Amino acid sequence: MRYIIPIIALIIACPAFAAPKSGVEIREPAKRERVERLPYDQAEKMPAHYDRLLCAIQQVETGGEKDPASAVGDHGKARGWMQIHGDYYADAASQVVSTAKNPLTYANACADRNKSRVVVCLYWRKYGVLGASDRDRALTHHYGHSGRPGCANNKTDPDGYWEKVKKAMDKK
Repeated sequence: MRYIIPIIALIIACPAFAAPKSGVEIREPAKRERVERLPYDQAEKMPAHYDRLLCAIQQVETGGEKDPASAVGDHGKARGWMQIHGDYYADAASQVVSTAKNPLTYANACADRNKSRVVVCLYWRKYGVLGASDRDRALTHHYGHSGRPGCANNKTDPDGYWEKVKKAMDKK
């Protein structure tokens, strides 16, 4: 009996028994890590660097909806231009200091194209993928909707999602 517990611990720790990864390395923020919050006017400039990718993600997320601002998905959980979930928004919004002149609320982040793009960039910033590949950024957005940043649930298809985004990027 005294040998069973160490053997089980060794099996659990062995990488060969770990769940398969999608190939996306996403850094979970340390519990005590303090990430500097950006003023909204600085955060508002972030999407310009990722315009092509953000346009493609929007196309995939809304399916070409004629009025993306009112698009609703995931049984009512996701809304707007980038199909943002409430938890995803809260996670991203913790990165920015909102002002009375430029308030960032869940409602206006879903309804306003630029604000929804700012939310996605803030989410990428929090999980350390701003400098990553387009594929890694797209998949971080995709996985964020599962409620577990950086972790795919069994229903996700990272390669299928990335292929859709890449196809939409190629059209631009």
